Amino acid sequence: LLRDAGLRRRLGDAARARVLERFTLAQWNDGYRALYDDLVPRAPAPVRGAAGLERVTAP
Repeated sequence: LLRDAGLRRRLGDAARARVLERFTLAQWNDGYRALYDDLVPRAPAPVRGAAGLERVTAP
């Protein structure tokens, strides 16, 4: 690579194109949304009691 400027340029251009293709803002957004969906607990579901009362339980 030190002696071949053309190869350096081609490899650099290919790497840049790959990064722009694989690491878009939308992909980062989707990744963070999926992470938060996994980490944030879901809202507890109400459960009917014997007298028709509701109580909340964790999922």
